[in-house]
Amino acid sequence: IPLILYDQGNSGRSYELPSPSSTDIESTMLNYVSELHRVLQIFDINDDTNVKVHLLGHSFGASIAIDFANAYPLKIASLILLSPTIDGSWWLDDANFHRKYVSNDVNHIPVIGDESISNELVLRWVLGPELKYKDVLRWICKPSNEVYSTIWGKNEDVPDGQVAHYHRENILIKLKKKYNLPIMIGCGLLDEATPKRMLDLASRLNSISNLGTYKDDINTRVPVVILPHSAHCVASKDWKYYIRTIGSFIQNRKVKPIAT
Repeated sequence: IPLILYDQGNSGRSYELPSPSSTDIESTMLNYVSELHRVLQIFDINDDTNVKVHLLGHSFGASIAIDFANAYPLKIASLILLSPTIDGSWWLDDANFHRKYVSNDVNHIPVIGDESISNELVLRWVLGPELKYKDVLRWICKPSNEVYSTIWGKNEDVPDGQVAHYHRENILIKLKKKYNLPIMIGCGLLDEATPKRMLDLASRLNSISNLGTYKDDINTRVPVVILPHSAHCVASKDWKYYIRTIGSFIQNRKVKPIAT
């Protein structure tokens, strides 16, 4: 299976291209979807061909994957959402919950936007115990500040930018119910896209009544893969399991998740 990776506009090797971000989240997402559509057309994956893609997105990339699948559902062979941003309000609620436990003083809850607390949550949520900033910097090539300053918000734990108005659970329900689109969800055990959120979402998707009519498809049910050593970024100890699980899913073999 050919593997296509691309750098979004205004980032990485596409840094000279205009940023896809716009004035509101819906316009921004349309721009990102159009950008991905143009990338696929370069590889002759057009609207008039029968070629389908296995679409994988991590973090905000998963948001782009969801919106692309919603726009072009018949072009999608499967949807793999890793540490996904599905609802901005979930992220904020979970950040507010975890903020209570950053300080050793149980009577003192740090204020929202406290830089030191935001940095501590990044260490816990994003990097986890296995990674350091220097490890992640090796992966990054000209990151776009637009994702944070315009789309995300002030800090990782304060998503008060456009993403605060991003809500896509109903789209996933539609994709599953109408198209029985194979969907896999993954996250780190210590992820800011928390395992509980992912498991609860999968449970709701798996409760859709018509899934029983697709008994021949091994991956009709939505599996949740939780990486035991990872937070938001994948730890080196989990890479082999991570890649093997994705391979099993797109080949319609039984996924062996740590959680179901």
